[in-house]
Formats: sequence, C-alpha cells, structure tokens
Amino acid sequence: MAYPTSQLGHENVLRDVHDPVTQTLRTTATAIIAPGLDVDISHIDDSIRLGNGTNFLTSTTDAGKVALDVSLINASLNVIVQNGTLKNIYNEVLSVANNVLTIITSYTVINPGSLVSIDSSGTNIAEYRVYLNGGVISKKRTYFGDDLNASFSFDIGLNVTPGDVIQLRVIHLRPSLGDFNANIKITES
Repeated sequence: MAYPTSQLGHENVLRDVHDPVTQTLRTTATAIIAPGLDVDISHIDDSIRLGNGTNFLTSTTDAGKVALDVSLINASLNVIVQNGTLKNIYNEVLSVANNVLTIITSYTVINPGSLVSIDSSGTNIAEYRVYLNGGVISKKRTYFGDDLNASFSFDIGLNVTPGDVIQLRVIHLRPSLGDFNANIKITES
C-alpha cells in the first residue's frame, strides 16, 4: 500500500523518529504468530523485556517459575488449563458422489479432554458438518471464488468425555466426484 508523501524534509523526518535518550529510532512492531508456528526463545541467547523503555513490567517468582504481575481493573478472568496430549486424527475420502452425506473422519474419545479444532478441505464446493454424539454442533460451507477449506476452531476447547463420538461429514451438489480430507485436533488426559 502506498502512503502519501510527507511535506517534511528528510532531516525533519529523522528528527521526529529519533529518540535522543536511547540514541535509537522509535519504532512500533506487532508480531502475529501463525497457528502451528513455534517461537523459540532462549534465556541464554535472547533478551526480551516488556515495558516502555523506562518503566518495565514487574514479575513474581512462584514455585520456582517467574510470572508477570497482572492487575485486573473492573474485570473478571476465566482461566482454562488444558493438560494432556494433543492428538491429530487425519483421514481422507476419495470419489465422494454428489448429494451423499459422507463421513470424512471420526474419532471416539478415550479419555476426558477437549476438542480444539477441525480443519477440512475438498476438491468441490461443499457443506461440512461437525457432529458430537450424532447431533450437529457446527456447520460451514465453501464456494468457488474462495478457498475450498473450512476450519472449525473451538477457542477455549469443547469438553468431551470418554465414549463421545466426534465426526466431520461432508455433502456436495457438484456433478463431479469430490475428494475430501480432514484433521480432528483434540487434547486428552
């Protein structure tokens, strides 16, 4: 995206962004970490400190670990701790005929846990339905002109218990056969 040109000369622009106290250029940066991407920071190699350059955030040591001090003002906080093993259940179904509701992937819960997300994709426009114990709990549609992927994210996790059956089914109305695949991501204790 092109920005309009400044009416300031280059020396005035540099004067505006220069911080004489730290002898650096003032910058603003925002990091967006894509799902599945790990950020590897080591206390040996890296140094990161939160604050504005003068006032730094404080921390507390608790049970041998260091945590940032947080103060909630006129708010409440719901904390959800997900322990357990993250499982990824993948399957694909080839040559799905039109107008036939087809199970792409299914998983029967073994231990108490949390449904995290389901990702799906196909070669035809389609309607994807997430089932929990035979009932639809979410639905998405894809269409040409956009990607043919659908993602279901259960941000805080959907609690599941042993014996629960999670399924992703697909139906499409295109005249040609379609290939579909999906991943169910779940944590179990």
